[in-house]
Amino acid sequence: MDIYIPIPDNISDENNTPLFVSLMQSSDTLYSAFLKPKLKATDYPVVSANGFLYFDKSRNQYKVSSMDKLRQFNLPGNYISLDRENCFTYSEGKINLSTGLGRVVFDVYGNVENMMNSGKTDIDAFIILDFFFSDNALKIFSENLEKYNDLQAVDISRESYGKSLSEVIGIETADKFISDLNLVGRVRGRFPDALEKTFVFNHVHLKWNNETRSYQSVGKIGIGNMQKNLINKYVDGYIELIQRRGGDVLNVYLELDKGDWYFFSYQNRVMQAWSSHKEFMQIITEVKPQNRRLKTDKGEQPYSYYLSSERRVKEFLKKFQEEEKDEDVNTDDEEEKEEKEEN
Repeated sequence: MDIYIPIPDNISDENNTPLFVSLMQSSDTLYSAFLKPKLKATDYPVVSANGFLYFDKSRNQYKVSSMDKLRQFNLPGNYISLDRENCFTYSEGKINLSTGLGRVVFDVYGNVENMMNSGKTDIDAFIILDFFFSDNALKIFSENLEKYNDLQAVDISRESYGKSLSEVIGIETADKFISDLNLVGRVRGRFPDALEKTFVFNHVHLKWNNETRSYQSVGKIGIGNMQKNLINKYVDGYIELIQRRGGDVLNVYLELDKGDWYFFSYQNRVMQAWSSHKEFMQIITEVKPQNRRLKTDKGEQPYSYYLSSERRVKEFLKKFQEEEKDEDVNTDDEEEKEEKEEN
């Protein structure tokens, strides 16, 4: 009654052409390859799945994942399904968005919906961002953020949040973590090492921009924690990951209110920061230059952090907001076109 076809890590067709069950990244777009070859040799998988292929008759969908996850969908693990009727793929698990941030950690988990006809892609992301920086400056930031009691709380009951958390710290630890937050609003016992990072963004909506070749956040950004400080609040801001051959560029702008904001920008092995908060800026200024550099072992890239400039922040905001307006216009045009076609 139930047929499961094995899908190993390496699979090929009768001509020995490698096949993939992946959401693929090319130089200018994202596309689904469901038991298909790459379009270009340089394309790489953003999300991949293997294990077994199963056809769900009730949903008219092909599904690929481990046997356990196919039978119990709420388990963590990579999974991809192909909806035959609506022609879209749904992926979840570990998401590989960056290939060149040096010693900056940018780990992404969550789910991705890709409309195969239009190429439109939406990512519900849980992001771990970790980099070497002044602990005292980050402490000023997190303590300042905690004071904003009127900020909207992140919904930790979301299925995507629970799955992503399980991917990072395991099912049992994730269940206890969420239970502690619901019951007492803090973590009882030891804080999970895997979450003790510079930033854990526990709810970010990302979209791919073909023109800028970048992933860009849409809407508010959920901050789960900064190091051991629990936040679980939404803030205004922007996250942009620009893909470049010489190394990716990462920009993060977080705004607590109109006069209270923080900006981080990583490019060419240097993290730059700027803020409206004077004490945050002063702490960075007082750090000796040699203490802003990471020690480099053989094979490791150098890394250092410095102050940026307000001009750089304004340029980023202007560019990002102009792209947002263009995106809104394009979206309105597409919706109008679809409405005319339906009529």
